[in-house]
Amino acid sequence: MLRFFVALVAAKMAKLAITILKPITHSEGSHFPGQLALKICPYFLSRAARPNLVIAVTGTNGKTTLSNMLSDVFQHAGYTVISNRWGSNMEPGVASILSENSTLSNRSRAQVAVVEVDEKSSKRIYSRITPDYLVCTQFTRDSMMRNAHPYYIFDFVNNNLPNGVKMILNADDLISSSLKKENPRAYYSIAKQPFDVLKKSLVNDAKVCPICNSPLTYDYTRYDHIGYAHCDKCGFTSPEADYVLTDMDYEKRIIRINCKGTSHEFHMVSDGIFNTYDQLAAISLFVEYGLDIEKIKSAFEDLHVVESRYMTDEIDGVEFTSNMTKSLIAPACSAIFDYITSRPKEKEIVLFIEDPHTIDNNAYMYETDFEYFNNPSVNKIIIVGKRPQEFYLRFLFAGVPKEKMVQLGSIEEIDKHLSFKRGTAIYLLYDNYQVSTNTRAREIIKKALEGGAAHD
Repeated sequence: MLRFFVALVAAKMAKLAITILKPITHSEGSHFPGQLALKICPYFLSRAARPNLVIAVTGTNGKTTLSNMLSDVFQHAGYTVISNRWGSNMEPGVASILSENSTLSNRSRAQVAVVEVDEKSSKRIYSRITPDYLVCTQFTRDSMMRNAHPYYIFDFVNNNLPNGVKMILNADDLISSSLKKENPRAYYSIAKQPFDVLKKSLVNDAKVCPICNSPLTYDYTRYDHIGYAHCDKCGFTSPEADYVLTDMDYEKRIIRINCKGTSHEFHMVSDGIFNTYDQLAAISLFVEYGLDIEKIKSAFEDLHVVESRYMTDEIDGVEFTSNMTKSLIAPACSAIFDYITSRPKEKEIVLFIEDPHTIDNNAYMYETDFEYFNNPSVNKIIIVGKRPQEFYLRFLFAGVPKEKMVQLGSIEEIDKHLSFKRGTAIYLLYDNYQVSTNTRAREIIKKALEGGAAHD
């Protein structure tokens, strides 16, 4: 026990030092206090005080956005919340938030913990902390450099999540919806919408019936295998959902959700399908927990996706939007490409989605639907980075005319190649390691537009 308290004090001192030095280092150091605590006391997570309510969030994509939604709504409802908000989602990150928000006598200062959990860290975290709820976004194909096939990730969570944990699962994902058959669960789903079709995506990782191993028939798909499927041979279908998003009113920015037989309207946080699934998952969790429905609605009125992941502005009739696009993850890229190219305005794309840690691997490009950019509404594609030729080649394979493409080694000259035509849109697509580059790109565009670059 002495080792635990030494670790707790050390973690708190490390956090204090990081806070004092932040103006110099410009570093959050979000995982270091927990890393230090675990080095001193390997069983730190088992002994650390936890709030009365612990919610784990997992899934291939959308974990951080969903975790932030959960934290923000609980705070709006008056709860004291702790969260690894910035995505430090392995064991040290979880240890950091617990140490930071406990007293020296090891009592938690919070009522709720929202813990984003990396799927491969499931064994180390769930063996020490049993959450009250698990909310899962979906399991889709991830980077082959790390998580590879979704069933590989499924096993990490399925084999290590404790019995009895209530799960909030995506009924439109045939992989994650089958987690821990013996555990209590509630399903959420987006009903078929007017824009839903059977998309010919390059990737579908749930093609076979889990009951009889016959080929599945999909009624529609949104990306990868996310959609609705049935088996013609044995009658298997996607699970029936408890929480169904029935309508999306883009003009009024309203979504309608049937919550176990009762319909409610909520403010639409984002019109992107990934974020809509995140919002639906969050609302499902809140209703299951018993949070007042009016408090949920009120909280979402002022909620926004964090600006490091999505931001849009308009100056002098030219719209420019930044959208984080995780490279190496084909389904995530494809979903964002589909979303952007389906927007009504003529558009120009600035693409800088290189992951600097794996710059030698481009295999994911050939699992990603770059074909979406072979679209008459896309007037220009500016490819920025150390390997623009590889993206250029992939675009050519996708049928994009070479006349529409420009290759640059730096973001500094993008203003020389953008048209800045009023009534059009500029989309900046950047990797999660390129946040500062995105900030610089927005500065360049803003300066040009404020200087009178827009024209009819």
